Amino acid sequence: MLYLQKNINNYIDMKKLIYLLAIIFAVSFTTTITSCGGDDDTTENSGNNGGNSGSEDNGEDNGEDNGEGSVMTTEQQKKKIENTTISLLEEFDASNFEGIVDLVSYISEVYSDYNYDAVEEWGMTCLESMIDFVDSWEEKSEGYDWVANYSYSEYNMLFKISSFKGDFVAKSGRWKRTDADYLSFTVKDENGTDCVLKLTTGGKEKKIYVGEEEEWEWLGSDSDGDMYEYNYGIDIYNNYILVPSVINITLDRAGSRLAEVIVNTDLSSMRGEEFDLSRDQYNVSTTFNFNGYSIVNDKIKYLPDGKGTEVSYSIKHGKSNLLTFNISSELDVDNEYFYGADNSNIVLNIMDAVQIKGYCSDANLLLKYYDEADNAEDESEFKEYVKKMNNLIDFSLYYDNRNTKYASVELESFLYKDYWGEEWYCTPVIRFIGDGTSYSFEEFFNEKDFRNVIRTLERLIEDYEYLLDDAI
Repeated sequence: MLYLQKNINNYIDMKKLIYLLAIIFAVSFTTTITSCGGDDDTTENSGNNGGNSGSEDNGEDNGEDNGEGSVMTTEQQKKKIENTTISLLEEFDASNFEGIVDLVSYISEVYSDYNYDAVEEWGMTCLESMIDFVDSWEEKSEGYDWVANYSYSEYNMLFKISSFKGDFVAKSGRWKRTDADYLSFTVKDENGTDCVLKLTTGGKEKKIYVGEEEEWEWLGSDSDGDMYEYNYGIDIYNNYILVPSVINITLDRAGSRLAEVIVNTDLSSMRGEEFDLSRDQYNVSTTFNFNGYSIVNDKIKYLPDGKGTEVSYSIKHGKSNLLTFNISSELDVDNEYFYGADNSNIVLNIMDAVQIKGYCSDANLLLKYYDEADNAEDESEFKEYVKKMNNLIDFSLYYDNRNTKYASVELESFLYKDYWGEEWYCTPVIRFIGDGTSYSFEEFFNEKDFRNVIRTLERLIEDYEYLLDDAI
């Protein structure tokens, strides 16, 4: 229970960190503008010209690399962000997924009634071969008028992905299996064309301990009127997994690739069977290709002792770069606690049109100031902590992969009043360099200025609802 509580506390702290660092997602206003309904009249904005929206010109000017954004007006930037978001949403048009949804719907309908006995028996055989008996013993607990008898059996469970092999073909109402060096399932689509789902593994395998699991069984009870006897059977499984260096999953139809998942994992630095954050490195990359879309996690890298951790991924559709994201940090962690992250750098790039670049020098200190601001006794003390937090972060808005900075995102103090009293809180605001105006997210990403984004998103949601309704 103590271990669980520690992890819950760490999770809460991580939620705070994620919230504070999430100001980099100033462009992710799609959710904001579909849920906000205007500011509460009881809230006083202590920001800077929060209602002044600047020029009414909706044209676009990409500016020059002069280091400070002074060419595009605030209204022009709103228009650019709106157009970029609409373009991003349109790249995920529901029609692009009709083919795969129709295929899955057909397979589900036609093959759901097939006899799966061969698959189930094979699966159970594979799992049973991975279990090794270790030891057994008995224990007893006694009370005033009761006795509990426990019969323990301990096993090692070694889950090996590469052991799941076989070529399964759906034919004549049942699945038939033949030996193979891989795992595959073959069905026919509505045109009688073979569709093959295939799993292969490769490279060296690393044995990793992933935890203990207990299964309790009630064996009955006895009573002679004065003494009650309860009997339990407990199976303990020490779970391990053999992680291969390469996992490859493919879906082909008539020899053409519909989808592919590739996972490359490097755990060669691990010196034991349990991952130790204080000494072990971790490096993994994943690629998901589907119907012209490509999602690539080209780096999830962890180095111990604060030497540097990095995560980067990208999303493409055809030749269009939809989104790239990179975060690097000097993490200070061990196997139970998160102590902080220093020199965190974040870059978010949307459609090569809008970029947000951010930096946090000390996440642990940021959390400390956040907690102290929450406990501040008056306005001046609260604002002083907000000032200290802003000194630790630097998030800016850029366009078209140029070095011109157009806006910054920072924390700002606001006062909330209701019948019970008043309370100070802080929230991210966008401050534009050109005219000096600042806006809360709700003010900037409002329903009027971004109505076309809302309409596009609503249409997209409706299209997916129709698509899935037809498939069910």
